[in-house]
Amino acid sequence: MATTSPDNIWTPDSGDDYALTVDLAATADTIQSALNGKVSTVGYDSGNVPITLNGGWSNFSGAASVRVRGGMASLNGRISAAASGPTQIAFVLPGFAFPSEERVTSVMRAAGNTYETLIIGVNGSVTFFNLTLPAADYRLASIPPWPVA
Repeated sequence: MATTSPDNIWTPDSGDDYALTVDLAATADTIQSALNGKVSTVGYDSGNVPITLNGGWSNFSGAASVRVRGGMASLNGRISAAASGPTQIAFVLPGFAFPSEERVTSVMRAAGNTYETLIIGVNGSVTFFNLTLPAADYRLASIPPWPVA
């Protein structure tokens, strides 16, 4: 059998003798193995998973959390920073919530209904870019959901 890349699924090729039952069983086994390694399937729901904030960051109201449901990740909670600065990594997402590509978005700051720029890296780092106002109420639910890797 030939093996596809990068998912390692077995498929019959022209050099194999025809054995339908064996071929289908081998293909099904490798497809199941590939699926077992992915959490972004349609029925998957991680529930709300608490996020550990980096030093200088704290929960403003409730606890910050991430949830993956149906292949899409979303954040909830409200956080604040102790100080402003050019770039600050507020937290790193758990591996199951890493985005499929870097996301540049904004997060709502409750005071004055203004926004700060936020970068969610493919490594799961959630970085505030040019953070202008410390000790603010940043509402994580204002960040649009993203597809997970």
